[in-house]
Amino acid sequence: MQYLDLKGKEYTKIIIDINMKDAIGYFLGYIKRIFEYKAYRLKKGKYPFPTMFQIQTINTCNGSCLMCPNSKKNNQKVIKMSDELFNKITDEIIKKAKYSYVFLFLQNEPLMDDEIFGKIRKIKEKAKKKVFIGLISNGSLINDKKIKELEGSKIDTFSVSLDAINEETYKKIRQGLDYNQILKNIDKVIDSDYNKYFSVGFVIQKDNIDEFTEFKKFWREKGLSFNIQDLSNRTGDLDNYQEIIQKEKDAPLLEKLKILIFKKIIRFCPTPFTNFNILSNGDVILCCDDYDKKEIMGNVKDSSIEEIWNSNRYNTIREQIYKKEFHKVPTCKNCSFNKK
Repeated sequence: MQYLDLKGKEYTKIIIDINMKDAIGYFLGYIKRIFEYKAYRLKKGKYPFPTMFQIQTINTCNGSCLMCPNSKKNNQKVIKMSDELFNKITDEIIKKAKYSYVFLFLQNEPLMDDEIFGKIRKIKEKAKKKVFIGLISNGSLINDKKIKELEGSKIDTFSVSLDAINEETYKKIRQGLDYNQILKNIDKVIDSDYNKYFSVGFVIQKDNIDEFTEFKKFWREKGLSFNIQDLSNRTGDLDNYQEIIQKEKDAPLLEKLKILIFKKIIRFCPTPFTNFNILSNGDVILCCDDYDKKEIMGNVKDSSIEEIWNSNRYNTIREQIYKKEFHKVPTCKNCSFNKK
């Protein structure tokens, strides 16, 4: 999902509960950012700092999902971000940003970092209300200890990705994980004292499209919100994309609306204008879906976020994307988003 340059409660509501009212707000914010860039792109300093951050505190995952390139990668050295680097990153975000959205997951399972909720608590204590923090997890590592940490973390939103309502479908899509155990883990969160926004996620694809309506009904009756995402080819890194993508004609109404708006109005990805993605070793990748690390923009060990964000390379890419010269950007040239 692409995140927007919106503020506070409106933003929170949009990423948690997708319905028609939210969808309209989502796209209005999206279009606003694009037209602002059109008006100001020749003026320096219009967007001197990112709006949204994805930070990978550890580069590993315990699942093997059908729609994730990580399932095809073996023998990757596990790197956990150092406390020194994490503090450097978050201190700059707190100092420079007027209001930031920080998501501590990126191409990983964030709960593999056993200190993740402690890190969130520290950010919230330092930043007060300047930072909105969220996590998306596969839910497999939730236990009583993690629940207590979640309750005390002050995290703003927590979501568990499911992508299915039936166990057999889940096993096919999210291989290596226990569907029934994850349902129990979700119930633990529901019964806990965590009182912020909790949701379940659904990535639409060929194998689960028939369960979409049942999924919504089930979780609404349980009192949970849900977030819906369409499937991308991960900037071309997902080899089986054509085999698992749902046909456009089978997409839910809101997905059809999104595709139509992309084709007719938006026409290009806003990521380089809003989002900043940091890997556990400090490398900054242009796009959160670039699993092969085709475009490294710099490293936050050696440079500040602000320096990398305002670099000549970043500005050149923004201009190329705005002009739809996707073939000039390694991350973008094969991305399904740009082919909508």
